[in-house]
Amino acid sequence: TNAFIPAADLPGASRIWVRAVNSVGSSTWSAPFDINLDLTAPAAPSGLTAINTNTGQPTIQWNAVSGAASYAIWFINLDSGELISGATGLTTPEFTPGSVIAGGNYRYWVRAVNAVGSSGWSAPFDFAVEISTGSSSSSSFSSASNEPDDERASLVDSVISTLF
Repeated sequence: TNAFIPAADLPGASRIWVRAVNSVGSSTWSAPFDINLDLTAPAAPSGLTAINTNTGQPTIQWNAVSGAASYAIWFINLDSGELISGATGLTTPEFTPGSVIAGGNYRYWVRAVNAVGSSGWSAPFDFAVEISTGSSSSSSFSSASNEPDDERASLVDSVISTLF
């Protein structure tokens, strides 16, 4: 056989050598092969912010997370409780809704995803969309303390686990 599965997890960085063995004897060892196994889910994103909040299509941003392959976002209208987006597979640390949203108060959470799994949700970020005809961007925002309610968080989690 030409496969080997270790009995226990290898440490993050490992060096592997291989040699052939049969009834006559053994070959010399191969050249070393270095591997690095990252078996850690990414940390939750931080630094959440919103820009262009006077346009009806705000861009929400966060700090990139080391080791993240993609991001998932949960974005709700606080005035109506409506889920605006449950997007997954975002490859950059920003999101702009695909269509214009109404003026009002909004909250979003983000999680980072890699091959190992996903982080917990970020701290929530609240902001207001105030559509104006002027050129200045106005927004109000805060970090709120509550997380997605169980029903919606479970729905977003199931979508993410299906996709990843």
